[in-house]
Amino acid sequence: IGRNGFLLCTVAEAGEIVANGSPKARPDDTPARIGFNADMAPREGAPFMATFYSAPCLAGWRPYAGFRVYAVLPMAEITQVGNALGAIVILFVVFVAFAFFATRLISLVSRLKTFIAAEKDRVQKDMAMATTIQRSSLPVTFPDNDRFKIFALMDTAREVGGDFYDFADFPDGRELFLIADVSGKGVPAALFMMKAKATIRAAVAEKKTLSEAITLANDRLAAENDANMFVTAWIGL
Repeated sequence: IGRNGFLLCTVAEAGEIVANGSPKARPDDTPARIGFNADMAPREGAPFMATFYSAPCLAGWRPYAGFRVYAVLPMAEITQVGNALGAIVILFVVFVAFAFFATRLISLVSRLKTFIAAEKDRVQKDMAMATTIQRSSLPVTFPDNDRFKIFALMDTAREVGGDFYDFADFPDGRELFLIADVSGKGVPAALFMMKAKATIRAAVAEKKTLSEAITLANDRLAAENDANMFVTAWIGL
């Protein structure tokens, strides 16, 4: 806007700066630092005098989606015009520029809302698939014979979680049973749960005794565990 004019966007209530088009703008700018007091602004659209970066300026504002967007023009540029008609022309340019900016902002927000909705839908579908995959990794056919009966159910706090159970038949007639709880919740716990379940079952198949199997599983889970996650397990034969 002119040579040194700019657009400024603030949070309507708090006055916090969220976008600053001034050539003097800095990332740490605050209304106090640039010398602007939002309480001084009159009603919407009415031009008013204010100080920005120690320079007297003519400004006006429009609301949009919880924000205030200010159009700012230094008085030095108006006085250089030399007559009232020139000042009116400059003010007209200021608000034409503002109207253009507001239209672009509305379009941007609309596209952003569409993107957020699509992304939310994608995440929900991914999480639903993750829930299905995790539940299908757990035994769903339970032994029922004269010696014992087994039944288990996992109900996660979120879509996926870190709790799991397992059991398996051995050729010699023994039965392995396992109940475990991974640290944390959600996706990280679910990923470590899948790894822990497979690691423990593989170790039991490799070793002759349960103590050897659990020692081997512990060593494998501790290796390359940059996330420092762990699992508490109750296991028996």
